[in-house]
Amino acid sequence: MKKLFIVTTFLFLAACGKKDGGSAADKFLADYTAIKDKLCACADKDCASKAKAEADAHEKSDAGKKLTKEDEKKIGAAFEKVEDQINECAAKHGAE
Repeated sequence: MKKLFIVTTFLFLAACGKKDGGSAADKFLADYTAIKDKLCACADKDCASKAKAEADAHEKSDAGKKLTKEDEKKIGAAFEKVEDQINECAAKHGAE
C-alpha cells in the first residue's frame, strides 16, 4: 500500500510533457513494461533480482516528473497491472 501511495504521489506531482511523439506517461509505462519483460524472461534468481532492483529504481526515478493528472489516470490501471506482473515474476524466482 505504501508503494502504491508513493507511485500515486509521484505521478500526481509530475508535470506535463511530450517526448519522441508519445506522451511522457506512455514512455514511463513502456520503460516499466520493458523492465517487466526482462524480469519475466530471467532464468535464475540473480537475473531476477537485478531486474527487480531496476524496476524499483524506475518506479522511484525522475521518469514520471512530466506526468499530469490526466497521464496518471491514463496509465494508472496499466501501471498497476505491470507492477503485479513484476511482483509475480520476481516471486517465481525468489527475488522479492
